[in-house]
Amino acid sequence: MMFRSLFQKIVRQRSEVVISRIFPFLKDSKKILDIGSGTGDVAFLLGEHGKDVTPVDVSDFHGPRLVKTTIYDGRKLPFPNNSFDTAMLLMVMHHTSNPEIVFDEASRVAKELVVIETSGVERL
Repeated sequence: MMFRSLFQKIVRQRSEVVISRIFPFLKDSKKILDIGSGTGDVAFLLGEHGKDVTPVDVSDFHGPRLVKTTIYDGRKLPFPNNSFDTAMLLMVMHHTSNPEIVFDEASRVAKELVVIETSGVERL
């Protein structure tokens, strides 16, 4: 339990920055899908702001999950068309070998998308 608490404190600062950047785009969204939710801290904080967030991720995530997360195969989301107001892809696209499949699936299950992607510098 102590590790979980310490880990949550470490990721919380980053999560709060992410929330401050995306919240204006979510103000009209009630049902949100967090694809590639990782620890789930962003989903948790959005829940604290009254949003209904469903976190999903693949099974090979390496780290503790802070919220209950739906596990999927990284290809086909287990939800009907347009079942969410918004799907979030927050710093996740570079982790998949088929980003277009993930993007297409997000577009299928949600009416709107919020995407934040980072790019890293490759080292030789």
